[in-house]
Amino acid sequence: MPPPACPIHPALRALVTRVAPYDSTHRVDEVHVGLPGPSATLIGSFDEPLDIGRLAEPARHAQHWLSVSGLDTRPALIRTNGRLHGIQFDLTPLGVRRLIGVPMAAIARDIVPLTGVAPAPWAPRYEQLLGLADDVARTREAQRLLVAHLDRDQSLPDDLDHAWRLLRAAGGDRTVASLADHLGWSRRHLVTRFTAEFGLSPKEAARLFRFDRARSLAARGRPLAAVAADCGFADQPHLTREWRSMAGRSPKQTLRSDYTFLQDVESAVDGHSGHE
Repeated sequence: MPPPACPIHPALRALVTRVAPYDSTHRVDEVHVGLPGPSATLIGSFDEPLDIGRLAEPARHAQHWLSVSGLDTRPALIRTNGRLHGIQFDLTPLGVRRLIGVPMAAIARDIVPLTGVAPAPWAPRYEQLLGLADDVARTREAQRLLVAHLDRDQSLPDDLDHAWRLLRAAGGDRTVASLADHLGWSRRHLVTRFTAEFGLSPKEAARLFRFDRARSLAARGRPLAAVAADCGFADQPHLTREWRSMAGRSPKQTLRSDYTFLQDVESAVDGHSGHE
């Protein structure tokens, strides 16, 4: 399950949906599966650079002290190397624009070092943050650092903000046609504008919202058949297929733990490739 959240600085509340410091110890070969969701993610690592890649490509990974990832329908793979220690910020589309300085589309389907995207001089201030005594102080300073680099001139087009909010309010259970009709646009215009801003099509974004809602309901103990009905899936097998597509694992495996072992991931990827 995701790490527990802490209070968000008032100036960040429209930009950040969750601030979550984390510190956990593991076996050296244990890996964390980062599930896709309807937020961009900014991660700062505290002890060692974060070793991160994609579950479907376990051989491809990179290490970053500060990383940002955009929307993606694929899960991330984080090598723990024995310990994970840092802080995670989940960003709204407006948050990506004002804190990173680019639209969500610029980082979609990617995991990149923050210093390669954001114009603000992050590195020196972040090095000072690492020297603080504890995680409470680091979390407080990390939020101050974000506030200090806020670009209030950046904005999200009102019509696209409205489209995003409609999808979010529906938990992803809304068709592209109904969304286009509500906005008075053609479907082609909606897909073009939406993808240019967020990096994913409306249909893909809807999948993220729907999966996020389904995962939240299932984590609270709701039966999967009921989750499927609540979230607009045809039936439980439909939910399970979509869950495997988004998480790389079954609902049961995902709900049991966010962690697995590298050799199991590599074996699963090799086995899947062998069947194609």
